[in-house]
Amino acid sequence: MKKILTFISKYRKKQANLDLLKNSLLILIFIVLYIIPLSIIENIFYLNTAKRSFYFILFITFNLIFFSYIILKWILSYFPLLNNNLIIAKKIGSQFKQIKDRLINIIQLNQTNPDSSLTQLAIKKINKELSNIKFLELKFNFSKKYIYYSISIIIMSMLFFITLNLQNAVYRIINYNKHFNPPLPYEIICDKENFHALSGDTVNIKFSVKGTAPDSINIYWFHMDKLHQEKISNKSNQYIHNINNVKTDIKYWANTKTNNWFSSWDSIGTKPYNIKIKKRPIIENIKFIISPPEYTEIDPYSINGTNNQIQIIANSKINFEGKANKKLNNSWLLLNEKRINLDIKDNIISGEIALDSTSLFTIYCLDENMVPNLNPTQYTLVPQHDKAPTIITYSPNQEFEIDESYNINTNFNIIDDYGLHDIFIEYELIVSNENNNTLKGAWDLKQNFLKNQKNININKTFNIMNFNLSMGDEIHLTIIAKDYKQTSKSNKFIGRFPTLEELFETIENYEESNEEWIDNMEESIDEILENTEEAYMKLLKNQDLSIEEEKNIAESIQKTNELFEEIEKIQENIEKIQEQAEKNKLFDQELMNKFDHFQELLQNMMTPELMEAMEKLQEAMQEMDSNKLMQALENFEFNVQEFESQLDKFIDMFEMAQAEQKINELKKTIEHIIEKQNSLIEKMQSDSTKTSMLSSRAEKQKERFKEFENILEEAKKSTESMAPNISKKLDDLAKNNTTKKAKDNLDQAKEEIKNEDISSAKNKSKNAKEQLEEISEKINEISKEFSKQTKQEITDQFLQIIENLISISNQQEEIIKDTKDIHRNNSKLKTINSNQNLVNRQLSQIMNKILELSNKTFFMKPNINRAFGKIQSSMNKAISHFEQKKISQGKKEQSNTYHNINLTIYLLLDALEEMQNSENASGFEQFLEAMEGMSKQQQGINDGTMQLNQFGLAQQRSLMEQLQSQQEKLQKQLEDLLEELPGPNQGNAEKINNDMEEVIQD
Repeated sequence: MKKILTFISKYRKKQANLDLLKNSLLILIFIVLYIIPLSIIENIFYLNTAKRSFYFILFITFNLIFFSYIILKWILSYFPLLNNNLIIAKKIGSQFKQIKDRLINIIQLNQTNPDSSLTQLAIKKINKELSNIKFLELKFNFSKKYIYYSISIIIMSMLFFITLNLQNAVYRIINYNKHFNPPLPYEIICDKENFHALSGDTVNIKFSVKGTAPDSINIYWFHMDKLHQEKISNKSNQYIHNINNVKTDIKYWANTKTNNWFSSWDSIGTKPYNIKIKKRPIIENIKFIISPPEYTEIDPYSINGTNNQIQIIANSKINFEGKANKKLNNSWLLLNEKRINLDIKDNIISGEIALDSTSLFTIYCLDENMVPNLNPTQYTLVPQHDKAPTIITYSPNQEFEIDESYNINTNFNIIDDYGLHDIFIEYELIVSNENNNTLKGAWDLKQNFLKNQKNININKTFNIMNFNLSMGDEIHLTIIAKDYKQTSKSNKFIGRFPTLEELFETIENYEESNEEWIDNMEESIDEILENTEEAYMKLLKNQDLSIEEEKNIAESIQKTNELFEEIEKIQENIEKIQEQAEKNKLFDQELMNKFDHFQELLQNMMTPELMEAMEKLQEAMQEMDSNKLMQALENFEFNVQEFESQLDKFIDMFEMAQAEQKINELKKTIEHIIEKQNSLIEKMQSDSTKTSMLSSRAEKQKERFKEFENILEEAKKSTESMAPNISKKLDDLAKNNTTKKAKDNLDQAKEEIKNEDISSAKNKSKNAKEQLEEISEKINEISKEFSKQTKQEITDQFLQIIENLISISNQQEEIIKDTKDIHRNNSKLKTINSNQNLVNRQLSQIMNKILELSNKTFFMKPNINRAFGKIQSSMNKAISHFEQKKISQGKKEQSNTYHNINLTIYLLLDALEEMQNSENASGFEQFLEAMEGMSKQQQGINDGTMQLNQFGLAQQRSLMEQLQSQQEKLQKQLEDLLEELPGPNQGNAEKINNDMEEVIQD
């Protein structure tokens, strides 16, 4: 058994030695493969000590690990620790077929039963077989290729070392802690290295290169705790850079980096160098104290020196003070190239200047080492000159009219930068037609503001009545404002007192515009009625409307809207006429009232019914329903006809008002001529030597009288159709001897003044004045007669209508009595209806008279027409009900008719009273006051009559007795009034009295 174990042990040791050899060769290969690349890298890049240390230690570490591993493995394999006898027996058995597993079995039998004869027999047999095996025939786990590879790698490594000259690289790797400088292509040299500079200066840094100079290098510097970098180009092998406005010490250096990936150096540079900065003196905390001129009343104020442009009031004093960062030796101020020395104390600078024009100045200083301050701030002083006051005017306008109030409303703002000293308004009176005749003065406004106030609004009215302005004169105004330095004047404002001719001409222009608009409205109404009538007749024949006819209806609606716009224009013009007349007192109160009525009449023309008719017509047009369209057209046509009627009424009364206006103009014109004639006579007495001025005024009087004659002719024509007798009297006045004499005397007075015979001219002027006054009296008489005649005609028509209505009221009362106890089959029904129809026809005649009267006076108000319409409506219903034998309903409508007749009488009496109150005719006011009381009493009786149907028969009888008693008393009052009332109205009033008598009898 010993022999077997020795054989196995010998095999194990040889295998362990071969494994050791193989692992050693692998380690050798690793060493070569590690050293060669690392040497190449080191040869190219010149690794720093840190990297070389890392790679070298890594190499040693790996080698120690690997060697320890293979030695440990060899020990374990050489001794039966890793490869035991069974493992080796298995390897030997695998090489020899005759042994196979028998060697393993013997080892196991020997371990379990070594003394067995069978075991011993088997051992002898195996020993014999092993002795036949040659040891060299055994195969081991080792290939010779490891030896070949190792030799090849070693040879190739030697070639690399020799070819690439890696000996130095290996040397540097071995001496890994030692620093080796790589070979450099060039060297950067600093030309100045360490040096000194002054703060605020520009320092120059210069580098040069020894060797092959690169295109550019990087310069680095630390300044004010900040790293700066600049790439500087090569200029003649010089690299130069300037650092501006240095403040603190600087550290600087140069450096350049390689752009090649395979380079033995990363960067080439210099060591850091220092620039020591010496501080310059710096003036800090400058403060300017400005003292404005005394008149501005502005307290001194300070300005911080950080603002280099200083705006000050001209002629202000400027004191300034500054503090330097170090002690100073000297300081001065350079003002517009002129040097001014300043006061210094240690590091404090102070001084004073005064200017009135834009100036530039700079403050310089030297420290104790005679180092100057650098780039001192240049200050600009901009004086603000005192501006003239600004005048902003709101009223009056540049040109304005003066009216009879003689008030001039002024409203203006004045603004000044430092305060106002004085404000006043200069005026200059220009007398018309008199050369060099002016009056100048001023209105002081100091009491309207506080001294030195900067923003003032003055809203003041000046009355110039005491200036005795005449028509045609002018007043020129100029607003003047002063501060302490300058004066401002506004534009000239021209106020003119218009002549009487100009005032009336303005009104006539408004009226001409109204007439044009009225003509347009009449044409439009004709077109509207024509279009609606044509469409209505076509629908009546059951024919459809054409597109053109539909378009015509739409245009008619549009034209109706335009009518409303035209009315609004007329209203605006009438308002302007009223305003002009009221301001200049051109119309008497009665004519002014008429224009108020014009406005009311125009407003009433735009009725809601017409607007509604237009809307319904538009709706019917959209629906295109023939029946609705016919009804809408009929309603629209009716309302347009009513509008036309109201327009005709306005035209008639407007023509009447124009005639009255012309007579008013006549009165005003002659009164103005008399006033000027008096003034001329006074001037002849006080300024008889001023023949030029007197001649001018006399010539103007001739022109005024000529204008008067023209107006007289116009007034005659305007009254010709409506009042022929008034027109004839105006014609007689134009032709009579007084008028001719007045004209002749005015002409002769002018000639006498021209001949400088003032005494004769004065006599002629006085004669002319007397004749003018006579003409004025005649015009006043004509005016009164015209007013009286017009109102008398209207009054007569009023009374006639009232008389007829009272008669109808009596007839209606008789009809009511006849129907009191009637029944539906009574034979009197036919007679009663016949009588009612007769009354209805009489009402139609009265209605025509009312319409005629409506076109003559505004006092025929719409409520009268509405009340009259109710009479006709209720009467027609009564007739219809009796025809249908609806007796109770017929009686009710008869009572309504009676009530509406009495209501209409009351409204007519009220209108008559209002009209007469507008007249100043002697004796008629008392009549109207009495009529007013009687009218109210009659209304009470009428109201009582209407309430009879609400009571029983007994109560009705009692109430009728009371009403009869009241009617008798009212009749007695009217009889007493008739005895006191003279004139043509008495007959009509007596008629009213007789009608009352009949009412009482009933």
